[in-house]
Amino acid sequence: MALAVEADFADLFEVKEARVQRHWDESREPDRDSLVIQAKWQNVHKGVIVTAEGSSATAEALTYLKTVQPYENWSARFSVVPTFEGARPMTPFVHPAPGEMSPRDRRRQEWVTRIPALEMGNRSIERTLKRSYDDLGALRIEDPDHPERVVVAAGAPWFMTLFGRDSLWASEMALPVDPSLALGTLQTLADRQGRVVDKMSEEEPGQNPSRGSV
Repeated sequence: MALAVEADFADLFEVKEARVQRHWDESREPDRDSLVIQAKWQNVHKGVIVTAEGSSATAEALTYLKTVQPYENWSARFSVVPTFEGARPMTPFVHPAPGEMSPRDRRRQEWVTRIPALEMGNRSIERTLKRSYDDLGALRIEDPDHPERVVVAAGAPWFMTLFGRDSLWASEMALPVDPSLALGTLQTLADRQGRVVDKMSEEEPGQNPSRGSV
């Protein structure tokens, strides 16, 4: 079995518009069971490492040589880890075993148990508020360098990242539920406040590089 690997390094908004405008200069380097793809566009460098345990990598694909006997089961695991500007790869996400919660789901559940419990006569409003709690918990993200600072992402699935305007509004409205979200959002935005003009990230002085004024 062979897994052909391609990467276009498209910007999020190019994906949303289904129109890739940038064309990256690409290099491919097989490394045992991994394929490392590096790309450059103007002065921006991106990369991705695709690993398939037990496979043999070439510049075009990851190949398994496996004989599956009758009634035998066989499975394979792939990981795709991005890199940026030569930085070390991010830790790959490992899907939990059946019946096991992921660390993110566990943190969300712990958060929901800490916020005020709701009981009211109108069951429809109660269900709406409880669902809102769960949705807000799903938007909580952490900075690996400051895990104590929990912030609010702008929205799923397209904007699971920190946006100045959206994150500030959401955390402000959540003050009666969890004031720590506003504190973490303010601290994280302050650390990332724009200082230079960068057309690629849209960073400007006083503006967060991930879009949205602060």
